[in-house]
Amino acid sequence: MKSAVVPVFLAALLAGSRVAAAPAVEVRFVSPDRYSDASPFSRTIDAQARDAVLADLRQQLQLLGAKFLGADDRLTIDVLDVDLAGEIRLSREGEEKRVLDERLPPIQLRYTLDRDGTTVSREERVTELGY
Repeated sequence: MKSAVVPVFLAALLAGSRVAAAPAVEVRFVSPDRYSDASPFSRTIDAQARDAVLADLRQQLQLLGAKFLGADDRLTIDVLDVDLAGEIRLSREGEEKRVLDERLPPIQLRYTLDRDGTTVSREERVTELGY
């Protein structure tokens, strides 16, 4: 498994492709209730907050696909795990707050790219090195 900057990872993956009018990027969240840390505000599972984080992640991945995929390309991304930056700690007032630290926030992905009759599938651990 590799670590990479998300935009650089996808740019390298999709290098040489033309800008597409309507690329197909399917993002699927596999067992999101079992993710390491996808709820931004609580140590307990907050499904509504987690779903908002995952919706934003889906949108970002689709935007990157629109930038780098060709019109006939098909990319399926299975998000296997999300671990947001920092950790939840209790404040002096007893409130849960996310405290950012030096740890790089990873996302575990499995993807399949169909391009020009060729299919490539891989699993990667992706991190934002610029965090």
